Amino acid sequence: MGYREWSHNRVIRVAAAVLCSFMLVSVIVPAQGAVVEAMTEDGRSESVAAPHPRSAQTLNQMAYVQVGTALGSLTELEAYVNAQAASGTTMFGRTAAAARTAGDLAAAAWTAEPVVYDFVIAKVNESVNIREEASTDSEVVGKLYKESYATVLERQDEWTKVTSGEVTGYISNDYLYFDEDAMEMAQELDAFQTEVTAGTVSVRTAPGLDAESITEANLGDTFTHLPELTTEEWTAVELEDGTTAYLSAQFTEESITLDLAVSAEEEAEREEAARIAKALEEAKKTVPVTTNREAITLSDEDIFLMAIVVTMEAGSESYEGQLAVANVIVNRLLSGVWGDTVSDVIYAPNQFSGANSGRIEQFSTRVTESCKGAVVEALAGNNNIGSYMNFIMKSRANYSAYSEYYVLGNHCFYKR
Repeated sequence: MGYREWSHNRVIRVAAAVLCSFMLVSVIVPAQGAVVEAMTEDGRSESVAAPHPRSAQTLNQMAYVQVGTALGSLTELEAYVNAQAASGTTMFGRTAAAARTAGDLAAAAWTAEPVVYDFVIAKVNESVNIREEASTDSEVVGKLYKESYATVLERQDEWTKVTSGEVTGYISNDYLYFDEDAMEMAQELDAFQTEVTAGTVSVRTAPGLDAESITEANLGDTFTHLPELTTEEWTAVELEDGTTAYLSAQFTEESITLDLAVSAEEEAEREEAARIAKALEEAKKTVPVTTNREAITLSDEDIFLMAIVVTMEAGSESYEGQLAVANVIVNRLLSGVWGDTVSDVIYAPNQFSGANSGRIEQFSTRVTESCKGAVVEALAGNNNIGSYMNFIMKSRANYSAYSEYYVLGNHCFYKR
């Protein structure tokens, strides 16, 4: 039974419960000494004895019993609550408008039964097993991951039979959020969604055809659903600016947007896909072998320009990282793709961003002896990065796009 169906059935129970409301108040209330404030039908506030240790919610319910009894019918109580909500009157410590719609308030007025919902949410850090039978010895048929949900089929003392996605089985109650806890968790995750199922629907400020129309919603539009404010006739939603609004329920459809369970077969496929992906990524990792090549002679100006770039790109890296960047410049120079001089390589369009933006000038007075030494050693032939000619901060790397890569310090050196 969904949250809307539950609300409808609860209201039906009200009709019978109101017949014994006088008895409920007269038998239970005088037994204790606590006092709460209740609204009478003419808007006056009067003290009502309340039981202890019942919750504040129960006190509110009993106070509504008194008001509803005085008014004589559920319909009159709903009208009264609507009027109080419209005027912003505080009822039992909160405004009726902020608390619930009239239908929910009226339903709560005559019953202290626990709220029961037909869905559960996984209460785990990672995942919980779904088993074929209600036993830890039973076969695992699937998993419910953190913040995923399932529909309740049968609730027992220790196990609950659920269905979710392609999986039906049992989960230990210790690893599930139930009822109001599940509802609270779902609301924290913005899991309830309302979709418009008609061409054009008015979005109103309150439930009722006489309420002001804020705007119009079109077929397929979605909103965050507010189940606690929804009635059989009106669906409550939250707009982008946080405003609560209402749409005719006959033109909307509600759903829970949380993930579903994963079957044992799907789990095995996922694990295999992850294993293959990891193996492919590992295969792409190519640790360059340190090699010696012929020394390159450059002018002092070119050596200093290279040292500026190494300082700009790897000044905070280890010496090995600085040497690797210096060798990228040498590799590019030897390839001839970006030009025949150090200046051509450094200032090539869309390559060293600091050089193209002018930021390189800021580092001309910050060159360290370590970066100078890395440039001199690279030019002398000590190559610790192999044939790599590209590098990027590893936090921005797209490893799947590289045919080979090697991570050194905060840089990822790669080949396309």
